Amino acid sequence: MMFQVTDAHIKSQNKKTIYSALFLAVLIFTAIALIIRADKVSGMLLPAIGLYIFVSMMFNAYKKFKEGRAAYPTFEINSESTTVHVNHKNTTVSFPLSDIESLRLQYRAGQLGSILLNTKSDQKLTINGYENIEAMADVFQRFTPTGNVKVAKWFHH
Repeated sequence: MMFQVTDAHIKSQNKKTIYSALFLAVLIFTAIALIIRADKVSGMLLPAIGLYIFVSMMFNAYKKFKEGRAAYPTFEINSESTTVHVNHKNTTVSFPLSDIESLRLQYRAGQLGSILLNTKSDQKLTINGYENIEAMADVFQRFTPTGNVKVAKWFHH
């Protein structure tokens, strides 16, 4: 079974990216104004560091916005070989379903919002915004020891 991120999730993340970019633009202009108004070099140091951080954050936000669906990995669960393949940007990471150590299902308004998955090899995956996420959770639950599955009634990232 193949699982891809939903269009609604991409749209929601793009909105957040745009709002974050607007906020970062204000911070960038503020840092530039502080650099221009500084009397000493020491007064320019902190705004210059902030400017560097804010511009790099803006660039990363632009890249994610531009990539769209390609910015998110796809999950493929092979029931026959009991393996999960996570594909992202021409790289595939695979692990057997038997390696799932713990599973946390987070519900929001009665619907499954997110899956937090820990494997025996210390991989930690947060899965949210994918189509058929309930079916994915069912497969993960079948291969996770019963005592290691937790259902959270509150949602966080």
